[in-house]
Amino acid sequence: MLPIADDNPTTNYPVINHLLIFFNLAAFVAQFLFLADAPTVGKLLSDDFSMVPARFLSHFSLVQFGTLFSSMFMHAGFSHILGNLWYLYIFGDNVEDRMGHTNYLLFYLACGVLADVAHIISDPSSTVPCVGASGAISGVLGAYLVLFPGVKVRTWVTWYWHPMVDAWILIGLWFVMQCVSSMLFGTEGGGVAWYAHIGGFIGGILLLRIVVKQAERSRGSTYNVSDRNLPLPTFIAVSIVLYGLVAIGMAAYKHTAFTTARIPFLPSVTVEAGGKKTPAAEAKPAPVVSPAAGAGKATHSPAHSQRRHAQGSKGSHKSAPAPAHKSPVTHSAGKVSNTGSKGD
Repeated sequence: MLPIADDNPTTNYPVINHLLIFFNLAAFVAQFLFLADAPTVGKLLSDDFSMVPARFLSHFSLVQFGTLFSSMFMHAGFSHILGNLWYLYIFGDNVEDRMGHTNYLLFYLACGVLADVAHIISDPSSTVPCVGASGAISGVLGAYLVLFPGVKVRTWVTWYWHPMVDAWILIGLWFVMQCVSSMLFGTEGGGVAWYAHIGGFIGGILLLRIVVKQAERSRGSTYNVSDRNLPLPTFIAVSIVLYGLVAIGMAAYKHTAFTTARIPFLPSVTVEAGGKKTPAAEAKPAPVVSPAAGAGKATHSPAHSQRRHAQGSKGSHKSAPAPAHKSPVTHSAGKVSNTGSKGD
């Protein structure tokens, strides 16, 4: 189901939400107008603006920290950016109206950072570039779910059927899809950063109470909530957050338990600026005495292999293998599709 509109009017003009949409569109246009001389868009994103978990951890710097923000405004294709910004347009204005302009901007950026952190934790040795605004938009969806679960949302199913459903059903189904997909496809299955979606979503729920209290202090009174906009019960919100934290924690545990990468130490692999792994100066492997061969014989332990992340040709949201450079893994709040090496 694709949301068309919600029956939830605002009292203030959503200036920040519209500015975020504008800057995302401007960055997307700039990718193809001013950066067209790059051999491929995928290489450009990888080298300069995308967030690469292994590079972030092994070459941490102020520049790498900046990719947490720059990657929020980079997109890999038309379906990628349109799906993200449509969800932001439908749901972001009411969240901004509830929080206030400045608080909403800080909330949006914080959710995007938390989404990237969740992606890094779930797969710290990944060298696949990650781009997209949907980590931040997932936080907006989480806030909307808690604030306005009973609001009616008109959805598009077919050309002739546009049913009205409660927001908690629509957003709840979206969150369930992220959780199921993360279990079925892993951290980057189909080119989608599933755990970034989950991390941004639970980050939005966790930050909501802090931001709303700050907004009420600034406003000097509590927000006028109508009966149809009663907030989501606390125990449900807590259950969602706990599940998300456990899911991300399990992904991190599986990674550290079953791979040999030790980010940020990386004893046998160096991650270059473009996210490409190259062998470091190889030290001669230490001999390992074989018990069956006796004390006088020794064999060399094989070098640890690093897990490479290849992107599937299917999936929404979005990435496919490129011949020379890995396509960016993307996260999107809307409907997604798969594209080639020019950027997800």
